[in-house]
Amino acid sequence: MKLPRTFACYRGVVRWLATLGLLVFLGIAILISYGEYRNRVAVPFPTDSEVRSSFSRASAWILRNRERILSDDNAMLWLFVREAGRLSANTDLAALAGEYQARHKDGSTWLWQYIFDPSGSELLQGYDLRLTDLPDYNRLFIYGVTCNSSLREDPDVSNLLEPKACGEGLMALRSGWCRTHQLMGLRFVERNRCDAPGDTAETIRRVQNSILAELRWDFRVGDAYIQKVMTLVESGRRRDVKAV
Repeated sequence: MKLPRTFACYRGVVRWLATLGLLVFLGIAILISYGEYRNRVAVPFPTDSEVRSSFSRASAWILRNRERILSDDNAMLWLFVREAGRLSANTDLAALAGEYQARHKDGSTWLWQYIFDPSGSELLQGYDLRLTDLPDYNRLFIYGVTCNSSLREDPDVSNLLEPKACGEGLMALRSGWCRTHQLMGLRFVERNRCDAPGDTAETIRRVQNSILAELRWDFRVGDAYIQKVMTLVESGRRRDVKAV
């Protein structure tokens, strides 16, 4: 039986689309497989000299761009600069962090000074802090630094003190920074013993495990990926981070 011309034409289009779809599927599968391979391949850990060289280049860049850096009010950036100066005995970085702190003793960033000077956090413990204009993770950071009781009652802060605050499964695709920010805040809570140490340690362990699971399948090397590696290393799970 001879098929109508239009039907034969449609069948050709369907066959073409099916082939194209198969090629696209194969291309995506190859890309994902390659990404997974690159994410898991065995490589040696960086040598001490390589780490020092990288640190030296980063420090030199920061110091060359000091005025630009000093205009950035990102409190975490300055915590990192200060700690880098302290851990490496780099007096130039330490002085830069000190200069930023001196410039921002008043104004909208005053509260963040307690990240730089945790010994003064007890001054804020009795304040009634209602910081609804700040993101939830910022409020968690401030709670962890000050142990302020009114912030502990903040529903968003209380939620981030729970292991499942950032959701399950593919939630990381939508918010790849949620658990890294949560873990940073929990580390402040742990250091200052704002909550029961055992409970905080267990929550940290479960959040770390979730981040490790994300690293196994989410191989997009960007800001969130680097944060995951950094927070795992900082919180004591360096042995679980692959050298690659």
